[in-house]
Amino acid sequence: MPCAAQYNFYKFSVGAGAGITYPFSDTRNANYSFANQLIVDYYFTPYIQTGVEFQFGNMRGGLYDRSHFTNNFQLISWNAKMQLGQFYDRYDRLTVLTSLMRGLYAGVGVGVIQNNVEAYLFDQDNPDGLKIESVNSDLIFPFHVGLNFYFRDFHGRDRWELNFNMQYVAMMADKLDGDLNPRSNYNDVYNYFSSGIRYKFGSIGLDQRRQRVR
Repeated sequence: MPCAAQYNFYKFSVGAGAGITYPFSDTRNANYSFANQLIVDYYFTPYIQTGVEFQFGNMRGGLYDRSHFTNNFQLISWNAKMQLGQFYDRYDRLTVLTSLMRGLYAGVGVGVIQNNVEAYLFDQDNPDGLKIESVNSDLIFPFHVGLNFYFRDFHGRDRWELNFNMQYVAMMADKLDGDLNPRSNYNDVYNYFSSGIRYKFGSIGLDQRRQRVR
């Protein structure tokens, strides 16, 4: 027979993280660089959240004696994510594996990036290299997959999160590398692999679900 069960959770979180960027641009070679992030989230349930992410760091591609670029970028994005735990109907019968996997999630977002690019173009017309400097902005669409690990406080509520995240960030233009190849028909994208920590706080939400009872 079904019965009702309740679960208390914090509705807000703040977090910080760091990771590596890997661009896919008009250069033949991509380089790993570093970026940081700050995140503020609101939770509708313990496992559905939305929030704002600030990301800032560096992207690089190419070789020194060939076409190459450096991009010191900043972005802001709004994101929504859903975790696997949203589909659980019993919190009191979790195994070790299902408890760990409840933080597995996917998400999508939209935002704006500002690129500050210094690039050098080497081709037949510019054998000694042509310096290109560009400051531009673009609409972006981040796609997320990741995993959260939870740590409870003395009330038994999830208070801290250790987060591992992978973002695939699609852009609407070919400006991440300063438009090194004007003849390119492909917009730039980049990956961001990060880890971070989040602290939950604020008002308490009540998650009430229908549950099965043996």
